[in-house]
Amino acid sequence: MTGFTGWGVEFERFFNGLERDNSKAYFERHRELYRRAVREPADALVAALEPRYGPGRVFRLNRDLRFSADKRPYRTQAGIEFSGHGAHHYVSVSATGLTASVGVFRGDRQWLERFRRAVDGPPGGVLLKVVEDLEARKFTIGGEQLRTAPRGVPAGHPHIRLLRHRSLTADRTWPASAWLGSPGVLDLITGAWEQAAALSDWLRTHNPAGA
Repeated sequence: MTGFTGWGVEFERFFNGLERDNSKAYFERHRELYRRAVREPADALVAALEPRYGPGRVFRLNRDLRFSADKRPYRTQAGIEFSGHGAHHYVSVSATGLTASVGVFRGDRQWLERFRRAVDGPPGGVLLKVVEDLEARKFTIGGEQLRTAPRGVPAGHPHIRLLRHRSLTADRTWPASAWLGSPGVLDLITGAWEQAAALSDWLRTHNPAGA
């Protein structure tokens, strides 16, 4: 496997075809194209970034259809995740664009309890400032949220915006263009993660056993 050089024209061709024909027959006919254009670059990205961001894995394209009304068998984007000590770093790339994310994507009950304890106090004010700064830098703040205040938390709490979160992410997205097929996309990803370092640092500091 060579170093990471981006996702080229064949990557777009594979996923455009999968959008039109999301079937096992299409995937089997284009399995070699998937390996060459999607999986090998993703594995190279993992190899390049694991020393800095922790263990990485490439998600399978197969979707879990057991509880979904959408019965298409395959995702139409590649997902790569790096997990390290309280915060995850994630890349989603498709024929239409690239998203680089930082945060906790699947917080369990213990994580949520620790998170809310921290957000309820002064660290919550620090996190609120971090979130507002990221939004000013064109990040989108995401994660699963309650529609109302958690039980026992007043609706007027100064940190209620964060206390409603059951997970917390910051996402930076770019539309696809020729740069997707160049090695420079690596700097785009890591640059976004570095801009969001205050969020990952907060999560590690105030929830060290999380993620």
